[in-house]
Parts: sequence; C-alpha cells; structure tokens
Amino acid sequence: MNSPHKPADPPYAPTEIQFAMEVPEFGELAEIEPGLMMSRMPHPKQPHEVNIFFVEDEGGWALIDTGCGEESKATWDTLLAGPLSDVTITRIIATHFHADHVGLAGWLAERLGAPVFATRDCEKSLAFDNRPYTADELDWVRRFCRMHGYGEGASRSLLTQPEEFYADVYPLPEDLNYLPLSGQLNFARHSFDIMPFSGHAPNLVTLRETSGRIYMACDQVMGALSPVLFVNVVEPEYDAASDYLHSLDVIEREIRADALTLPGHFAPFTGLHEAVRKARDRQNRRRDRVLEACRQGDLQLSDVSAVLYGRKPDGYEAWFFVSEALTNVNRLIGEGALAWDERGSDRFLKAL
Repeated sequence: MNSPHKPADPPYAPTEIQFAMEVPEFGELAEIEPGLMMSRMPHPKQPHEVNIFFVEDEGGWALIDTGCGEESKATWDTLLAGPLSDVTITRIIATHFHADHVGLAGWLAERLGAPVFATRDCEKSLAFDNRPYTADELDWVRRFCRMHGYGEGASRSLLTQPEEFYADVYPLPEDLNYLPLSGQLNFARHSFDIMPFSGHAPNLVTLRETSGRIYMACDQVMGALSPVLFVNVVEPEYDAASDYLHSLDVIEREIRADALTLPGHFAPFTGLHEAVRKARDRQNRRRDRVLEACRQGDLQLSDVSAVLYGRKPDGYEAWFFVSEALTNVNRLIGEGALAWDERGSDRFLKAL
C-alpha cells in the first residue's frame, strides 16, 4: 500500500502537543511508518470522523477499528476498489464497543472473510446497549428523568438512545475471537503490548508498541479533544472518572513521553504526557465546578448538566449531558464531598 502522506519525524520528549502528520481524506491511506498505515471514516455524529489503522501482518494487513453506517460503507467501497484493491485483510480488531469503532466489523468480516477480534467486554457491552430497553428499564428511565429534573425532550432521547445510538452497528459474527486483556499482539513488523483501560468504555484496548516508540491510544487520550466518560442511566452509580483518572496515571507512568500517539479521532501527535496532563486537568476543573455550584445551593442532576454545558439537554445530546453530570457527581460522592438528598419523588445533591 502506497500513500503520498508521510509523517513528520517526532521530536524527542516533546513538552507540547504537536500533530505529527496530515490525516488522509476519506477513502485514502496515509503511511505512518513502514508496516503501519491509517485511514479515516466519516461519522454522522460528533466528532464526525474516526481513525482506522492497518498493521502489516503475515500474508496481508490487520485492520484496527472499522467505522459505522452507510457513509462509512461507501468509504470502504472506495478503499477496497482503490488503495486496498490488492490487499488481504488478515484480521479485524475492535478496540471497544462504541459504534464508530466496531460498527462495521461484522459487515467487513462477511465481505472480506476475515476473523474479528474483540474483548468479552466489547461483546457484552454491545449486546447490553444495542437493544431496546425492557419494560422495567423504560419505567426506570422515565422515573430517573423526573426525579433528576430532566424535561420531556431529554426523556424521549434517553428512552430511544439504544436504538438510535447503535442503529448503524452490524451484528458481530457468531465465531467472534476474544482478545485477552494482557499479553501481546504480534504482527509482521510490529508487536504491541495490550493495555486495556476503562472510563470511556469498559476495557477499551490500547496498544503500546514493544519498543515504546508508538502508542495506539484509541479514545483514551487524544490530542485534539478529551473523551466523554460514559455512565449508563440504567447503571447510574458507576464511577467512570476514577477509572479514567487511574488510566491516565498508568499511561503517564508506563508510556514514553516521546511516543508517537495514534488516537481514535484526529491526527496522530507527539506530546503524550502533555495530553495526559490536559485530560486530567479538564476532569479536575469540571469536578471543581460542580462542587462549587453545589456549595452555592442544592442542585438536581439536570442542574449539574447545565453547570457543565451551559444549558439543560433537549434531544440527542441528553445522553452525553447526563453521562458527564453523573461522572462528576459519582466522583464527588465517592470522595465524600456530595450526597443525595431524597425529597419526595425528587433527588437533590447536597455539599457536605
């Protein structure tokens, strides 16, 4: 596979985030280094694109992540008719269960005859989220919205979120191969240590090249944005922030500062430790903002969403607004800084 896009030589131990190469257009390939390529897929929702990677393998190339939806299928048609026309895809690896990363794994497996690899957590989370709510869950979501002060628009969005969010996910093959949560993935020119982390998704797989030069961070650390930390409204007590902050500590300790970092969205970059610092600072700033607001007066969860986003949600964004609010509230409750106060059918947060 040949590409006109070449990476810049990363500086040693950069202290600032620097984007290392031009990203390819949809339907094109870019070489990161010999044996390692990337492309991008369009995505209908923010951030409107997702990176996919190709690692040279014995007898072809392994694919890491897939895109989702009809636009991505059309982009795959372009790739397979053009730069990938003479390429064998040996295996398809999904880093985590979100639609933009795993959505076309089953479709590509059928089309290309390649096996799919994912963690058990990916399969389990996809099966749990990619389905209509049960009657009991629907009742709970309605009560959740009422008790926390969310309006009808947010309620409607949350009630239909599973079908809408994963409408573009093609079923995984029945003969799914399970990725381990440790050990190595070995390819023709590269070997990677498997390093799973949670917070954004359960046991999201990141990959550290064994020499330490390259880190496939997926969505865990990105140079251009911070990941949303997801808390499902039917499991609202999960402390995503603690899991995520722990992952940042491990990444900072175990991954070289000068590693070329390959994120799930936008351009590869250098300055990983600076990106980690910024992600940690962002989480702490938002935590402090919520605590200060609660110290000014008791708030409902919907008020916390407004503190973080400037308004209460009304529509598709409700899932993100609620997740972000729960992420910060659950962290503060775990720290002993906040507590729930039940007032009839309503719930408020009190600073302690």
